[in-house]
Amino acid sequence: MLESAALVDDGQYRLLVRSIGDADAAVIGALRRLRAGSDTELAELLYRAPSELLRGLDRDTGTKLLKVLRETGIDVDLVPPSETYEPGSAAYEVALVIKRPDRLFDVIRETVRVLGVDVDTARKLVCANPAVLIGRVSQATVDALRRRYQAHGVELDVSRSIDADFDLAVDASDFPTRKRLERLLADEQIPIAVGEAGQFLATGLKAAAAERIWKKLRDADVKVQVLNRDFQRFDVRMESAPGADDPSRRALLDWMVATIGMPAASGERALAHLPFILVENVSGGEMVTLLHQIHEHGGGASAILLPLQKFALALKPGGDRVAARNRIETITRSAPPPGFELGGPTTLEGPFTKTQARWLQHELRRVGVGSVLVER
Repeated sequence: MLESAALVDDGQYRLLVRSIGDADAAVIGALRRLRAGSDTELAELLYRAPSELLRGLDRDTGTKLLKVLRETGIDVDLVPPSETYEPGSAAYEVALVIKRPDRLFDVIRETVRVLGVDVDTARKLVCANPAVLIGRVSQATVDALRRRYQAHGVELDVSRSIDADFDLAVDASDFPTRKRLERLLADEQIPIAVGEAGQFLATGLKAAAAERIWKKLRDADVKVQVLNRDFQRFDVRMESAPGADDPSRRALLDWMVATIGMPAASGERALAHLPFILVENVSGGEMVTLLHQIHEHGGGASAILLPLQKFALALKPGGDRVAARNRIETITRSAPPPGFELGGPTTLEGPFTKTQARWLQHELRRVGVGSVLVER
């Protein structure tokens, strides 16, 4: 539905925010000098654009304000009374898909700018899996964020939350929490997942039910994850392959080279040491396609849901342990174990998400410390 732009007096203008553009969240403070409202209300103007910032302006005043606002990075226009616009909605939620551990410092800096949070909060957010950035934003904000994060090698997963399905996961070994949640689900008349659900206690919840459950759980000390399926990412693990004398082995290898981009020699070595992770951090749709294609080429594979994975990091001997200590403390906010500086094999227990573990691996490799991920 289009909103009329008609004003009281012909010839008056208004400022329309098209999107947050390249602005920092800190710009909200500057907007308070132009328009009354709480920080929350002003943030909504930015993140749910297109929206009207000011109306009733003469051309000269409007032009001056337009120049100032554009210098902050906001995508804003001065429009005449006759122009209409379609206001943005709060329909979308966004998660970061991080595949470049070498760019994580840049990603954290960008997240500080976008959200106006401190560095430690941004670090925790980008290392989470899924790395949910922000919700209740418009398509214009999604487009602006996609452009901004693409510059740092980051993709976006986008969910229209009201239409999304959610899964409820709980630590299988946490029996008291599991029983508590089963009672809660019974009260909500939500069926308990059965069969091969594994850690999932309930699957396919709609947004309203997932939100009700989350509100009841968020103040409780329980290890529960409510996972939006639009944000679920997977590793694909090759479990089996045709034997060396089987002609279909060559077809599988050719497919790995053409589809995954794996060099033929590397593919040969990998198939000789099953199982192995074939591809990391793919969407649910990509995962289903890959599993089907692997099966078609005579192989067998499984999918590993990343939000349910935790890792330790086994460090190899050697390297610059002083520099390594600094990197470990920066990334994990904790010190390495006693004896680390002696240079022998060491294990960083974590638990780490896959993103955090890969980031640690990258930074430690830069100072000569090799490592291996260990599933926990």
